[in-house]
Amino acid sequence: MTEKFSEINKDTLRVMLTAFYDDVQKDEMIGPIFTKKIGTTEEDWAPHMERVVKFWTSVLLNSKEYGGGFMIKHAALPKLEMDHFRRWMEIFMRAVEQHFATSQSIEITIKAQELMRNLHQQYDHFQMQRAKKRQTPVQ
Repeated sequence: MTEKFSEINKDTLRVMLTAFYDDVQKDEMIGPIFTKKIGTTEEDWAPHMERVVKFWTSVLLNSKEYGGGFMIKHAALPKLEMDHFRRWMEIFMRAVEQHFATSQSIEITIKAQELMRNLHQQYDHFQMQRAKKRQTPVQ
């Protein structure tokens, strides 16, 4: 990509997110997590892509298109480690930098880092709660 987007809108986010998830699927560390959950074909990925475009337009443009459930859906995934979160962020930041001009890239990256930090904390909390439930004897 030669010219970078100078505006964050639904269309530019869709282009960036499509490239991002193409890279995610190819990644040796996190690709299998996504393809196991979502699938491998464009048809499998179409609903997910619509959700993530709505999510990011809601987050960055306050569009209120996304219906919620972001934390719960991700917290339910088993066996995610900090390295998985870091790898997701590396790929995401690379896609953002490749597609957006500097000021837009910074805006998106800051928001993504906040979300990733919150997601990781919620994920850890959810996993601890899940472990406690398994250890609690049934009465």
